[in-house]
Amino acid sequence: MRCPDANPHLRRCRGVSLVELVLGIALLGIVLAGGSLFFYGQQKQRLDPVFQVRAVSLAQALSEQIIAVKFDEHNKPEQQSLCATNCTNAHQFGPDGGETVAGDFDDVDDFHVWCEPNGIGGDQLAAAMGLDARYYQGYRVSVCVSEGSAAIYKVVEIKVTPPAGAGIDFALHRYNIR
Repeated sequence: MRCPDANPHLRRCRGVSLVELVLGIALLGIVLAGGSLFFYGQQKQRLDPVFQVRAVSLAQALSEQIIAVKFDEHNKPEQQSLCATNCTNAHQFGPDGGETVAGDFDDVDDFHVWCEPNGIGGDQLAAAMGLDARYYQGYRVSVCVSEGSAAIYKVVEIKVTPPAGAGIDFALHRYNIR
């Protein structure tokens, strides 16, 4: 663009060059991309607390069920006798004959069947415990049981992995009191 009346040494009337136009468009693209990535990250962080609350509620329901059952298969609560030397060995942890679902588990080490990598889907576990399974689709739960020191308690490690995000770990100590 030329300015007929203007001094040829002044650049005020010349307009925008092609290089300036390309740089302006590139800069605008970078700003828009950065802004959209910022808002995309914010949206993901908004959902994390929802997943975490559901993971905690699933772990709490499972913990209550684990605490409600007896310590060992050899304990006889009706006779008020506890296993001392004849408790189930750690390499035999898992469900006893005929126990296939969570409702059939009658002692703590039965839950060891879900130890990693044999975890259970959160929706399956929720349905077995009477919770609404729709809320726990995509969750993964693993339960590992091990003996504590001197075999007076068992350590139950629960890991709930939400659909998005890292797993949340919980640990219970179940003492031989019934």
